[in-house]
Amino acid sequence: KKPLPPKRYEHKEDSLVKYNKIIKEVLSTKENMSPQAILNEMEMKNLKPDSTTFNTLIDIEITKGRYDSADCLLGIMREKGVKLDLVTYNTLIKKKALELKSGRKCHKKNFLEAFDIIKEMEENHILINIITINTLLDCCVCCRSIEYFEDVYLKMKESHIKPDEITFGT
Repeated sequence: KKPLPPKRYEHKEDSLVKYNKIIKEVLSTKENMSPQAILNEMEMKNLKPDSTTFNTLIDIEITKGRYDSADCLLGIMREKGVKLDLVTYNTLIKKKALELKSGRKCHKKNFLEAFDIIKEMEENHILINIITINTLLDCCVCCRSIEYFEDVYLKMKESHIKPDEITFGT
């Protein structure tokens, strides 16, 4: 007997990967498309959003200056039990830097919130990287805080992170 050929079907994981790839493209070009609509559509297709899904949605909202929407997405992410990763945390620090640049939040309080994110990363055993450092340095520049600049530099040294061109340019 000849064995039957394997059935061709799409795994949910494959569908999720494909879906995640198009999210950024769609949301970047469609101003009125809401992240919640994307999440609802995924739910209807029985696709469970993962950290890549949320990281993409949060980053797009932050880039568009919709900080409250990004906070809402973070809440949904936590509520659904999706684990925050290095990209999530770096994106949240980026949000703090952009809020500082826009003058949206109190400088010192917002800057200290960026350090709270670092503490949460450490509690969750997520190592910082050069992107984390450069984004923190961007926060220092935005709030003209030389005192915290040294803290970031020390954090970089204790984490054995080598500065890059962006670090030197900050």
